[in-house]
Formats: sequence, C-alpha cells, structure tokens
Amino acid sequence: MVDYSRLTSDDLLELSLSCRHNAVVLRDSAKKELENESSKNRALFDMYTAAEEMEKGFFCLLAHRGFMKNIQLEQVFKQHKTKIILFNMLFRNSKFYINNGQFYFDSVLFENLDLVSIADDDRTVYRDYMKKRNDCLYVRPNEDGTAYDPSEGPEDIEERRKEIADTISYLWAWFEVIWLNDFEGDLGNLDYYKLTPKDKPEKINITFSGTGKLIPRKEEDYYPDSVKRRVRKI
Repeated sequence: MVDYSRLTSDDLLELSLSCRHNAVVLRDSAKKELENESSKNRALFDMYTAAEEMEKGFFCLLAHRGFMKNIQLEQVFKQHKTKIILFNMLFRNSKFYINNGQFYFDSVLFENLDLVSIADDDRTVYRDYMKKRNDCLYVRPNEDGTAYDPSEGPEDIEERRKEIADTISYLWAWFEVIWLNDFEGDLGNLDYYKLTPKDKPEKINITFSGTGKLIPRKEEDYYPDSVKRRVRKI
C-alpha cells in the first residue's frame, strides 16, 4: 500500500507528468477509434478516461506545488468521484481565487479543504457522469426491459465528445499555468477562452481579474534534472 505522506516533490511531479502523458495516449487512441463507426462507443470511453487521467495529474501537480497536502491527494486516488467532480466544482467556480501565491476556495485554503465532503455535496453529478461513461462500454437493462447495447453507441456521441474534449483542453491549460508560473497578488474570476486560428494549433488563454500577475518560472525550477531523468515523455 502506498504511503502518500512519503511521496516527495519529485515523485509528485513525475506522477503528474505521467498522468498527463497517459491522457494524451488515450485521447489519441480515441481519435483513431472515432474513424470506425463500430468503435465510437469505445472511443468515447477512452475520452472519459483521458479526462480522468488529466484530472488526476492536475491534482498531483497541485500537491507538487504545495497547494494541496499529500493526504488530500490520497483521497483523489482512492475515491473515483473526487477526481471526476472536484475539478469542475473548484476551478470552474467563482468561489476560487488566488491570493499571494495561495489557492483558496470559499475563503478556505486548499490545503485545509475536505475534498470528500465537497464531492459528496453533489452526488447527482457523479451518478449522471458514471451512467454516461458506463453506457459507452457496458450492457444494461432499459426501463422497458429490453437490453441496452453499447455497440450501438449513445445517440449524442458527438455532443459528448466535444464536451469531454473541452474539459481536457481546459485541464491542459490550467496544468500549464500552474506548472510554469508562480502567482503574485490577487487573482479572481479565473476563466478561459479558446482560440482556434485558421491552419494553426488551438490555443487556450486563461483570464482573470484583480491586480495579480503570473511570474514565469525557470526551467530548472519547473522541470529539474532530477525529474527529467525519471520521466521519458511529457
């Protein structure tokens, strides 16, 4: 059994980057599966799993940066609902803000949050999410007694794909912001917008209000040699 309290800063950064890489592998696999009509349901399942891996990696990064405690990270790894629900509840919420390099939610420091209780506040979100996710892969009885066949795929598969892709993009943008920057002053009302210039890669810009600013970190700080030797792909 893993003792999360003993994970070092390097351990946590390696975990976060490995989760992000795995999310990319799953996302790219899903893109290939979407080309085949019979595998679109499995592609959607891979997209859901990619988002979950990005969420897990994101919380590992928060622990690495010292915004969360290792014991909170253990809750994310051990309870499926926490990593699924918490990102949207915490970061797509006006109650989240940054003050002098510290992360707050509803005036409470992140490291003092009871993540399980927060996730429990909205169990409907988790149930709805799991039903959509599991319908990509598992047979179940319909209300009329007939069998639901996942190989036929959800009718709204393209709508769901776009929704999950948006979540992954948002997570990626936040990952980059927190990994590559320090924070000075007050930053609130954080949000993002997507840029899709013609014939160029999509870009995500994080926006915020307040007098604060982002301070770029040096590479030796955000990606030290001690971690480079352990991580093969990022």
